Amino acid sequence: MNDPPRTSTVLLDYSHAPGGANATRPRPKWVYWVVGVYGLCLGALLVAPAVTALFGMELGAVAVESGYVIALVLCGLGMVLVPVRTRQRRPIRRRSVWITVIASGFLFALLVGAAMLAIGEYSRHEWSGTVFTIATASVWAAWTVIFGLISRTADPLSFAGKLHKLVLAGSVLELLVAVPTHVVVRRRPDCCAGLETGIGICVGVTVMIVAFGPAVLVLYWKRWKQISPAGDRDREH
Repeated sequence: MNDPPRTSTVLLDYSHAPGGANATRPRPKWVYWVVGVYGLCLGALLVAPAVTALFGMELGAVAVESGYVIALVLCGLGMVLVPVRTRQRRPIRRRSVWITVIASGFLFALLVGAAMLAIGEYSRHEWSGTVFTIATASVWAAWTVIFGLISRTADPLSFAGKLHKLVLAGSVLELLVAVPTHVVVRRRPDCCAGLETGIGICVGVTVMIVAFGPAVLVLYWKRWKQISPAGDRDREH
């Protein structure tokens, strides 16, 4: 009597194969391209004062540009504070939320001030230093107070995300004002035509770079968690 044919089941464990369970899935490279391009833009912003000094600009102009870059960097760090603490699973204190609110408020005030410069040059209206300072400071104070009060009842992470989206949207709107006015003003025969609208474009672009920071940081963090062994252990638990 012949024995019935035996069937054997071979179980293959791919968890220890190169690449783990995700070996059959292509790993997107666009994440690294996004992070790389953002890093280049941020690096260009950081070295801008040094390049300005090399081209022989006045010391006062270099000092103003350096202070502007330092302020942008501090605001960028303030805006990524809440996402970083959340990803590290650390408690989010009210102080961290207020730092994010103050930083985003300062960026929004910069956008309003840049828009005022662009509109003023377009309409041939010269803002006085007092009016300009009071207007931008009032925007900063109003933004900080209103959104600081709203943050008391909002989820810190989602609230911080909304703030950086608002700043990003504000930079786009400011560029929609600065770019067309710059095109018009550059056609005029006036001396230094387009200077203030050009400043408006620079402010809009640099604030946009800073506003992209939290999104790029979270994107890179998620990608790192996907491909790192520590991320695999976290998903198992």
